[in-house]
Amino acid sequence: MPPARTLLRLRVVGRPPARDGRALIVAPNHQSWIDPFAVQYALYPYRLTFLMTELFYDLPVAGLYFRAAGTRPIREGGPSVAGLRAARDALDDGEWVSLFPEGRITTDGEIGEGRRGIARLARRTGARVLPVGIRGAIEVYSKMQPKPRLGRVSVHLGEPMEYDESADRDGEQRFTERLMGHIRTLASE
Repeated sequence: MPPARTLLRLRVVGRPPARDGRALIVAPNHQSWIDPFAVQYALYPYRLTFLMTELFYDLPVAGLYFRAAGTRPIREGGPSVAGLRAARDALDDGEWVSLFPEGRITTDGEIGEGRRGIARLARRTGARVLPVGIRGAIEVYSKMQPKPRLGRVSVHLGEPMEYDESADRDGEQRFTERLMGHIRTLASE
C-alpha cells in the first residue's frame, strides 16, 4: 500500500491487535471520504469488512473496487436493523468489521455522539471493539470539498475493549460513551 502512504503522508501510531480468531469491530471517528482507506492501511495485512450503502455499488470504477474490497452493501435509507444484521453476519463469520460509531462524516471536524449499534453488536456477538482516532483527513478530503488535497493523515490505534456492561440500553449507552471517550482521546493526543 505504498501509494496511500505517499499521497496521504500516512502515519500509523500503535499496533493492530493480534489476529486470534475472535471477531473485531474497528471503530474510528469519521472525518473524510478517505477514512476507510486510511483505516485499512493502518490494519494491513488484516482485511476489514466495511458496510456501505448500495448506492456506491452503482458507480462505474468505485463500484468494482468496493466489491473487490469485500464491502457488504446495505440499503440506502433503509432501517439500521439491516446494517446491524449485515455486520452481525460478518462478525459471526469471524471477520473484522469497521463501523463508524457516529454514523456519518463530520462537516465541522468535531467528533459527534456515538450511536449504540457498536455496543449492541459487541454485546450480542462477543466481539472486541478497537477504538481508532483519525487526524488530518478532514483537511485532505472532507465532505465539503470537491477535490482531495495533499496533506498529512495519522491513524491512532487504541487497545481493544470488551463489552462489560449490563445487557440493556443503559449498559449499551455507557459502553458507547466510554468508546467515544477513547476515540476522542486518540484523535486529539
